[in-house]
Amino acid sequence: MSNGEDFIDALELEKQLQAMNDRELSEFTARQIYDLSGIAHLNQHRIVSLEKRVTKAIGLVGTFGTFVGAVIVSLINYFRGG
Repeated sequence: MSNGEDFIDALELEKQLQAMNDRELSEFTARQIYDLSGIAHLNQHRIVSLEKRVTKAIGLVGTFGTFVGAVIVSLINYFRGG
């Protein structure tokens, strides 16, 4: 959507909001808040699942790095006669 279309949509929404009485405006606001809370809840689930994946990946990389480091130190000690 272009900036012009966004601006026109915003103006149309503003006109609709100004034409609403208090009850209609309250109901509209309540629906918007309900929709946003649903979206936030879905995003929270996505973020938690991504954090779990990242934590698992960091754990695997750390384990691999520790293993490789231990092998290198062992080889150095073996060949140096330590």
